[in-house]
Amino acid sequence: MYRFKKSLIALTGVLTLVAIVTVAVPHIGRGASGTGSNAPTSQTQNVNVVNTPSVNAQQSGTWNVGINGTPVVGLDAGNNTVKFDAVNNTVKVDPTNPLSIRDVDNPARQPFRKSVFVSFPDGATFAAINPGINPPAGKRLVIEAVSASGNIPSGQKFACTLNITDEFAQVLFNLDLTLTLQATFGGVDSFQGNTTTRVYLEPSDNIAFDAFRTSGAGSGGMRVSFSGYFVDVP
Repeated sequence: MYRFKKSLIALTGVLTLVAIVTVAVPHIGRGASGTGSNAPTSQTQNVNVVNTPSVNAQQSGTWNVGINGTPVVGLDAGNNTVKFDAVNNTVKVDPTNPLSIRDVDNPARQPFRKSVFVSFPDGATFAAINPGINPPAGKRLVIEAVSASGNIPSGQKFACTLNITDEFAQVLFNLDLTLTLQATFGGVDSFQGNTTTRVYLEPSDNIAFDAFRTSGAGSGGMRVSFSGYFVDVP
């Protein structure tokens, strides 16, 4: 009887100790972190990774992409030939290092100028001459200026026209040159006139310079000058 009682007390103490350890020590479940290998290797585990986004790309309303602040764009004053004058708000070309300019429309201009004389003998009121300014083959003549000066008896008036026709006698161009009285010298009136133009002459064109005066009394004359340039025809 005494031994049974003693064994019962010992069993009660052991059960009490197990209960205390069970409550005091936390449980480590399967699949939780730890050093032990409690989870079965054949069991599938769900793993969720949550990252904090660094860029919020979700659209909200109308997007607006712009530059924050006001950037400044400028030219290097030491390495450019076009100078910007900030005071006068103008662009200037550096005279010590000018920009090269090329006329792409007329890359090979060849200067041209010629002068001819139109004579009015006594009794004549009209004179027509070929000034001989036709371009040679492979060239085109561009006339940029025509000038004339002449002398006739006082009281008479001058008129003159440059006529250009094609090989079929079709009129291509007419240029009337106005002459203005400049002065009178001993019964002779002096006239002058000039104009700028842009007339194109081909080798096959026909050119005539027609001059008129209001009276045939006495003699007179007129000098006509042409200037421009030749260009090569492709």
